[in-house]
This record gives sequence, C-alpha cells and structure tokens, in this order.
Amino acid sequence: MWLKRRRTFTQFAQILNREYLDFEWMASKYSNLNETGFSEDIVPDIVHMVRFENHFLDFVTYISIKSILKNHKPKQLYIHCDCDDLKGKYWDLIDKSIITVRNIERPKFIFGQKLSSVFHASDVTRIKVLMDFGGIFVDNDVFVVKSLKPFLKFEFAIGWPMNDFLGTQVLVAHRSARFLKLWFDSYKDYKPFEWYYNAGELPTNNILKKNPRLVHRVPEAFGVHNLVDYLYNKNVPENEWKSKFYAIHLLERHRSYLLPKQTIRLFNEHNIYNYSKTFGSMARSVLT
Repeated sequence: MWLKRRRTFTQFAQILNREYLDFEWMASKYSNLNETGFSEDIVPDIVHMVRFENHFLDFVTYISIKSILKNHKPKQLYIHCDCDDLKGKYWDLIDKSIITVRNIERPKFIFGQKLSSVFHASDVTRIKVLMDFGGIFVDNDVFVVKSLKPFLKFEFAIGWPMNDFLGTQVLVAHRSARFLKLWFDSYKDYKPFEWYYNAGELPTNNILKKNPRLVHRVPEAFGVHNLVDYLYNKNVPENEWKSKFYAIHLLERHRSYLLPKQTIRLFNEHNIYNYSKTFGSMARSVLT
C-alpha cells in the first residue's frame, strides 16, 4: 500500500485523485473520519446512473438528468446501461457533452444465486460501479436540488433516516470505502424474494448499526425517506425545498399505489406546466 503510516490526517486530506486510500488504517488513528471528512475532496466528481431493459428515456428521468446537469454540474455523467445508447424524444433534448453511455452486461447472478429482478440487478450494479470508479450514484427518479460537492470529502455519504433503513437512491463514495465491500459481501446472504432485504435492511442492521462510523450519515437532506405527500399533495415554496434538501427521491415507481387517486398517471412536458404541487415547481425549475 502506497500510504505511509508517518503521514498525518491533514496530509492525507491533501492527497487528491488517488484511487486507493487505506481507510481502515486512517480510521484506527482518527475515529471521527466520516464526521469531519477530509479538508479536500477525495471522491471524484463523477455522477453515475444505472439503466437496464428500458432504453427509452422517460420524462421523470429526463428531469432527473436535467437536475444533475443544472444543479450539481459534475465533471462527467456516466449512464451504465445494457445498451449502446438511449432513445426517445427526451434523450434527444439532453445536452450530452459530458454524458457517456457505458455499455455493461446486466448481472444475472450474485454469489451463485440468480438475481430475481432487474431492480436487484441495479442494486448490485450501483455498488460495483462505485467500487470500480467511486463518485456519486443517483437513481433514475432522484431530483438533485443543489450541488452534492460538500459530500465529496467523505469516505462514504449516505441517506440514512432516523429509525429507518438506509436509502440506496443517493450514494457518494470513494472507491475504497470500507462499507462498499462489506455491503457487496453481504449479498452472500441474498434473499431473492425479499424486496429491500439486501439493499437496505441487512446492511443497516448487520453492518451500519454495529459500526455507524463507516459512513457519513445524512438523515434527511438526501431526501430518501417517503416524501410522497410533500411532493404530490402539497405545494411547498421553492425556497423551502431548496434550502432543506440536496436531493429528493421522487418515488416515481411507487406513486401508483401510494397515491391511488392521483389525477396524473404519467408526467410530461405539457401537464407539468400546470401541475400545482411541489414536484411541478421542481421540474419547471430545470426546464427554464
């Protein structure tokens, strides 16, 4: 390992663009590593998204990408996809100057067990992508409210609401983060028919609750808790949601059963302009 034990924590913090950091050793010397973070960024300013099977870009993912480009302004955005390119009118509208579609194979197995759904394949892939590259993972239905760069100084920053499981929708990690390997290895106990067991329940209960200092905990500001009422029943002022959150999970796949009486089933560039709830003002803020 290239890290020398004689280096101080401050000196470590000044080392930029390194692929490997010995967080285990550093944590043994500085127990509050993920509370204070480094004085300089250690995570690359690269945003990752994962998209399998559906290669046509929908409106909500279009809004998500627009929010990343406008509000975070990353150096690079990678879309890891089982395709060579995305399709559709919304994809055609996006400025692709910093976007790369990276063709990858959708994983079918994990530690010898067959992955039961495309969603579990995405769960595994986001961990592997961060282990390979480091950076910021953002789910397809996450709205980035403002720059996530304040979290690039931490080994691993994650949305973890109080009295709840971690959220997988926004992840900021160095590629050598200790929690990444532990999380991936926990899939040896893969339960294919339990929706959130391996993604959230198991790593929270068996890893993070036992060693919460593995991560920088973000209880609310990543918006990974259930905000369906906040987004689709209320009209929260723009200055409020902009000041309170760095990102918000839009719960797009869950709206149909969480809000069975909603009048708009699919958002588009037309109905969003007259939509008077919080999500309406969010979407319009990146369309203008």
